[in-house]
Amino acid sequence: MLSWQGLLLMFMFGVLCTMTVMSLWLMYSELRLSRAEKQLNEEQQLEIRRAIRKKLLDEEDDEYGL
Repeated sequence: MLSWQGLLLMFMFGVLCTMTVMSLWLMYSELRLSRAEKQLNEEQQLEIRRAIRKKLLDEEDDEYGL
């Protein structure tokens, strides 16, 4: 039969492993979200540039390969 100290140590080890895995998963999720936001901002800025070029210069997107 296991002592209560052994059970407590096993429980604490399980908590440690769970917290480690959850922390790594949350950091990875935050990294993916950051990359997605950066890509979205770049695409929005490119779309704004295209709209400005088309509106002000009356040029088509095909001329520049965009």
